[in-house]
Amino acid sequence: MTRDDRGMAPHAFPGSSPLAVAELSAMRLDGELRPATRDAFAPVAMPLNEMVRAQSAAGWLPPGHAAVFTSAAWIHGAVPREPLTHFAQLQEGAPKKRLWRAGVTIRSWPVPAADLVTLGGVSVTSPERTFYDLARVYVGAPDDELARALAWFLARDTLRERILAWLRQPGRRLRYTRTVARLVQDEVTRYTS
Repeated sequence: MTRDDRGMAPHAFPGSSPLAVAELSAMRLDGELRPATRDAFAPVAMPLNEMVRAQSAAGWLPPGHAAVFTSAAWIHGAVPREPLTHFAQLQEGAPKKRLWRAGVTIRSWPVPAADLVTLGGVSVTSPERTFYDLARVYVGAPDDELARALAWFLARDTLRERILAWLRQPGRRLRYTRTVARLVQDEVTRYTS
């Protein structure tokens, strides 16, 4: 690894990085790295932002899959703590394989490429799709953590409008589209009343 006067490269080092555990541990003891997540380290001077969280997902995310649901919400910053169980979903066009990973729930139906963004080289559902996935589950089984994550998304004015536009896209055939749109509209009405 090369270093220059500015310090280390701005990215996370997942547990599966080419650096040995001993090297990562030594760098942590020397004060150059800090734990970014359960499985990854990041340079001390680097803020733990969505890029770092996304890059740390490379250690558990299977090839051809995207981070979804609460994992995507955590990467985007809507969930403050790393989920105990991560969620991955097959990307559209990726070959289907049976995969098992400890601590990861893997969904085998493909998520459309239009609903994905790339952060730090890792595929993650877009904020709009992540909101939809969280809201769909929240409607069926209200949960405080999901409610806080949904509120985080809705607190961003431009994102609220993007979510509504995403739900209105022609050809979008998702089961809870109207219910989720009502949830967003109710929140917009509450803010403007």
